[in-house]
Amino acid sequence: MKTCLYRLPWLILACVTLWGSTLEACSTPVFRYALQRWQPDDYEVLVLHRQPLTDDENELLEILQQAARDEHAPANMTVRTVDLSQPVDEADQHLLAAVDLSGQVPWMLVQYPRFTKTDRLAFSGPLDRETIRMTIDSPARQEVRERILAGDSVVWVLIESGDSAKDAEAEEVLRQRLVYLEKNLELPNPADTGTEDLVASDEFSSEKENDAPLRFAYIRVSRDDPEERGFVAMLVNSESDLHEFEEPIAIPLFGRARSHYALVGKGINDDNIDLSSQFLCGACSCEVKSQNPGA
Repeated sequence: MKTCLYRLPWLILACVTLWGSTLEACSTPVFRYALQRWQPDDYEVLVLHRQPLTDDENELLEILQQAARDEHAPANMTVRTVDLSQPVDEADQHLLAAVDLSGQVPWMLVQYPRFTKTDRLAFSGPLDRETIRMTIDSPARQEVRERILAGDSVVWVLIESGDSAKDAEAEEVLRQRLVYLEKNLELPNPADTGTEDLVASDEFSSEKENDAPLRFAYIRVSRDDPEERGFVAMLVNSESDLHEFEEPIAIPLFGRARSHYALVGKGINDDNIDLSSQFLCGACSCEVKSQNPGA
């Protein structure tokens, strides 16, 4: 059984407009550089149907499309329809071969961004208001987003196993280690890289923000919470076998829609929490988002 590291994406589907920084990557912590520079990748939402959509179904489709093109808080997704009564292209044939479509249509399929290394769907469900709501946002996603925008460096999501003893143990290990790291983990010093004279030129990447202390947070999410069903599915389906584990899963989230590796079961320990935190708080050595670990 794997208990240490998995790559997981994160879907935050109500993003805010942030700005870049003139600080060089070599002196900027990964979590801060990601927040300032890395845009979220788009998920693809497919709406499958066999008959022409009714007026009510077209209204639901418009809700999805409006969320994607919202001027102030666009959802990081693209939306398209697939008419199953017509020939479909090769890529869609491959996708549909793995889906049981003997039941209800119209049906929604949510695919991960292209660089996510998984053959599983992020989420699926009937085209209705409940599925759309779970796809676009949730209370846990709102809390993570608000914490990061309020200054938290990294927010860990602890997905409960359903075993209260295991979940309590994992939470206590995570809580204690994050408290320790807040006090003892050091951020890179711009003076060490000769970039101390570079000053951020915009409001978001202010001197105050770049000098802010480390702050770690975590939230717990139940797999059985109907409000979080979409969010949990998007996390646990991001690896081919991660959904099979009935263990607590801890996932560090940072930046605008990014995760580092997840820790599973006994892998939620001081050493692995340290490794994740050291990377996320260390100097960003590569400015290219897709070349960094995580998803």
